[in-house]
Amino acid sequence: MIATMTREQQKVAKRILAADGYLDLSMPGHALRELDRIQDAEKFEASVYYLRGSALKALDDYSAAIPWLEEAARLIPAPLSRFAWRSLGECYTAQGEEAMAELAELAAETAEVMGEDFNLEDEDVHGLVNPPDMRPQGRLENHP
Repeated sequence: MIATMTREQQKVAKRILAADGYLDLSMPGHALRELDRIQDAEKFEASVYYLRGSALKALDDYSAAIPWLEEAARLIPAPLSRFAWRSLGECYTAQGEEAMAELAELAAETAEVMGEDFNLEDEDVHGLVNPPDMRPQGRLENHP
């Protein structure tokens, strides 16, 4: 897939992979620095939202992680969105917001069930999960 990307998209993809690697190594500060270096995420916005939210969560900055994970959960199609929903639920639990945590877990379960028959090639389904008029526009700043 990298071969079909523009040079700028390749740079973004490499930074996303580096940020993900830093998170795997329990180095969320380094992950955030990689994500900060992305100028225009273009079609990688959902990944940037998810990784930034995950890094902030790893730093126990739950209130900062929540808007990023909410946006990631909204942008990522089912069944993959269940990971963002579960992470979001963990943030709510850490903040003592049990009702919100339960809603996030329910959304994760729903995404998982939706994913059983989910076809990314079906334009109707893709538009329902990721409506084009609700996608963030412009450069990603330090918050959604």
